[in-house]
Amino acid sequence: MDGNALSNDDLVAMKQEHFDFVGFVSMAEVALDRTLNEGGLYEIHVSNVDEFLTAIAPNTIVYLDEGLYDLSEASNCGSYGWQYYYWIDLFDGSGLVISGVENFSIIGADKDTTRIEALPRYADVIRFDNCHNVSVHGVTAGHTLGAGSCSGAVLEYRYCDGIDVRGCGLFGCGTYGVAAMNSLGITVEENEIYECSYGAVQLNQCIDAEFASNDIHDCAYPTYGIYECTNVSIDGEALEERDLNALEAPVFADYIRQEAYEGVDPILAEIADHGRIIHTSIDIPGAGPYKSAAQN
Repeated sequence: MDGNALSNDDLVAMKQEHFDFVGFVSMAEVALDRTLNEGGLYEIHVSNVDEFLTAIAPNTIVYLDEGLYDLSEASNCGSYGWQYYYWIDLFDGSGLVISGVENFSIIGADKDTTRIEALPRYADVIRFDNCHNVSVHGVTAGHTLGAGSCSGAVLEYRYCDGIDVRGCGLFGCGTYGVAAMNSLGITVEENEIYECSYGAVQLNQCIDAEFASNDIHDCAYPTYGIYECTNVSIDGEALEERDLNALEAPVFADYIRQEAYEGVDPILAEIADHGRIIHTSIDIPGAGPYKSAAQN
């Protein structure tokens, strides 16, 4: 310590400061009005972040009133969470993970007036895990802090299917506007994606993805990173697929087959059976390159 070696007696003498455990942080009590529509889905209107989190459930459409929904200001941010979401602790704060919901939609009043933000740059603004038929429409989402770089995407999907992102503004300092891995059935249309420090979109081992009419600007290159995927199109043009056995880096083929045949991942099994993959990065003219405030 201060240039001097610590003896064993010094270490033994050290004491950790004591705090009495007072219980887990819980969500503030929130009462919501749920309306069952003709399609069998509950419709809920919310006006603050605690109401939004309380409304997360299967077979639910959550309508966000105009305003700012700062996830870092939630009353239980950083605690365990609830049945269909939890908080993941990261280097600089806690990130929201929505998990295990199906037929769930987040619909903002308008992307120009409805914002979802999160403070920690190492967290995805919203991450979806193991979700089925999930939509995000009509909101603007990104990290609270200003221009720069980070390690979290805006919207990230893991092991999901039936993903729909439409009419949104997705901004940095998110690494990507939309990132997905081991997922299928992805539609990303009519969004504005901007000031993302790694690129606009990244897909890893995904099937059936369509990107159309997105306004991408001031993002880093590559605009799209599409790796070990099948059946992906951008503005109606299908991306070229290559034979799995003819890849310049055959380790990808070996990895996909090993994971697929060991039953680790059904998405990889389907990709392996298909035998052809997309493994490419694409720069869209005019979409970048992004420069952070530190680089300007």
